[in-house]
Amino acid sequence: MSKNFKVRHKVSNSIHEVYDIQYDNCGYPHFLIYENNAWVRVSAKNYKPYKTLITLNEDYPKNKMNGDWY
Repeated sequence: MSKNFKVRHKVSNSIHEVYDIQYDNCGYPHFLIYENNAWVRVSAKNYKPYKTLITLNEDYPKNKMNGDWY
């Protein structure tokens, strides 16, 4: 895998960079992340994509926060 990407942990909301993906015998993905000065292989089911999350800030239009998309 040549392109690293970021993911967010579902429970702790911590952000991790994924360096590799490996699939087990059943086809489930596992991410290789660097955490606490060690390489760790973790199950991908505990993570969600980081880029798809919307962070609300001052520049975000107020009408889109209420669900009005026009």
